[in-house]
Amino acid sequence: MTITLLVLFGVLAFLIYDRVLRWRLLPSEKLQANIDSGHWRYLKHSIVEFRRRGGDRRIGSLRALDLLQSESKVERMVGWMIMKELFPEVAQRVPGYDPTAAPEKCREEAQKMLIRIA
Repeated sequence: MTITLLVLFGVLAFLIYDRVLRWRLLPSEKLQANIDSGHWRYLKHSIVEFRRRGGDRRIGSLRALDLLQSESKVERMVGWMIMKELFPEVAQRVPGYDPTAAPEKCREEAQKMLIRIA
């Protein structure tokens, strides 16, 4: 029982560190580098932390649009999730976007979003 509680506590501590503290401890330059790289695994957390620090709310929107035009369905789905959660005003204006559609169709719909951002 004690070992189970210790393991549970350790897992909980790791999750708190991974989801909250790790991002808050990163320097702003690293956050900006994560956003500029466009790597889908770090993009959302980097944008959220950048905003929390008072950064420009538009930062990352073009990187998310890049993901929406990807050949990879996973990257398109992640990009769409980022757009809906962090840039809802843009995502709502293009209701026809479907990240599971063919890449050509996704590129066409993403171009409509690019016009709205620019």
